[in-house]
Amino acid sequence: MAELAGEFIPDYMDQAFTRPPPAPVGRVNPNSLVGVAGDGRTAEGLMYGAVTRTKSAVGSGLTPQQARAAGLAWITMATTTLLADTIRAGEVVGGATRGGISFVRAIQPGACARCAILAGRTYSSRQAFERHPGCLCTHLPVSPDMSDLAAKAEGYAVSPEEYFEELSEAEQERIFTKAGAEAIRNGADPTQVVNARRGMSRAQSGRLTRDARGTYTTAEGATRRGMYGRRSGGAPRLMPESIVEIADGNVDRMQDLLRQYGYIWR
Repeated sequence: MAELAGEFIPDYMDQAFTRPPPAPVGRVNPNSLVGVAGDGRTAEGLMYGAVTRTKSAVGSGLTPQQARAAGLAWITMATTTLLADTIRAGEVVGGATRGGISFVRAIQPGACARCAILAGRTYSSRQAFERHPGCLCTHLPVSPDMSDLAAKAEGYAVSPEEYFEELSEAEQERIFTKAGAEAIRNGADPTQVVNARRGMSRAQSGRLTRDARGTYTTAEGATRRGMYGRRSGGAPRLMPESIVEIADGNVDRMQDLLRQYGYIWR
């Protein structure tokens, strides 16, 4: 999955871009994306959260059966997010091997209201992807000067209004709430009905700091269960989304950091 996600973006760019994108500076290292959660923890450490969730449920007075159900619900959500984050990270790194691109947010069937109103939104390569637990949205590369309207006109993604119209009335009310769906059907702007950022975050949302050597670190993934926490005595690993944020549009800097953290092979 990680390998396919990393290969898909460069191949897609070659076929979809009217102007040839820059030549790749290297290949995506799929091994760097496997076994690690979006916040830098190991997949093992993430899955252990089901144990703590179950114990907390028992401590709060739920029956053992209810507690196990709570743990199962949590691990199902965590697994879904882990897989989607792996795909998105592969897409980020795959795009970074070419540099100088933007992304358009593509939603999946059944997307929640928060994601629906972001459908077709374009982001520069310096902006990290925001998602919520269980989010299945992906991003497709587009030329850096493409606007939201142009991306939708080119068929890269549906608009929030188009997505809403494609849903049955029951699905509209399930996703947007009954009152919200009624308001939209009567002409309200979906973006005004939904608070998009509620519950959204970047995959690695810990505070980024820079030490005297110019090395960036984050609090995420630094525990004993974190991948770099175990490999390098507490030094956490930066995820692709954090590297995008640090590079702030500097393609060379972004590619150098992706090599440094093992995401790109020469």
